[in-house]
Amino acid sequence: MLPKTIDQLDQIREECRKLVNRRSSVSAIAAAVPIPGIDVTVDAALVKDLLNEINQKFGLSKEQVDQLDAKTKELIIVLATSLGNELIGRKIGKKLVLSLVKKAATRMAAKQTSKLIPLIGIGVSAGISFATMKYLGNKHIDDCYKLVKQYIEQEASSTILS
Repeated sequence: MLPKTIDQLDQIREECRKLVNRRSSVSAIAAAVPIPGIDVTVDAALVKDLLNEINQKFGLSKEQVDQLDAKTKELIIVLATSLGNELIGRKIGKKLVLSLVKKAATRMAAKQTSKLIPLIGIGVSAGISFATMKYLGNKHIDDCYKLVKQYIEQEASSTILS
C-alpha cells in the first residue's frame, strides 16, 4: 500500500536507509573473502533482494502496483518513467540486476583487480563493494521517495480542488 502522508514516507525512507547500510556491510564482508567471483555472486543476489524489498516498503512492488486502480497505476508508471527508473513497479529479476551490475562494472573491475594486492587490496575491494551497494540502494530509495512524494502531493491537490 502506498504511504498516505509525508511522515509515513519519511519513516519508510529511514527504514530503507538502515536496510541499505546492513546489506552494504554484507557486500563488503563478501568482498573481503579472497575467493575470486564470490563477491559478484553475493552482490547480484543482494542487489536483487534489496531493490525488491525497497519497492515493497514504498508500496511500489509489481504486485502492489498491479493492485492499484487504473488511474493510480498509470500515474505511478508515468512518474517512474519521468524519473528514468525502470525498477519501480516491476519484478526485479536477474536480467535487470545484471544490467545494473554492468553499469557498476568499472567499480567491480577495480574491486577484482585490487584483490591481487594482499591485505590492502582486500580492504580496498571491501570498501568499493560497500560504496557501490550503498550508492545503488540509496539511489533507488531517493527515486521511490520522489515518486511517492509527488503522488501524495498530487492526491492532496486533487482533493483540495474537489
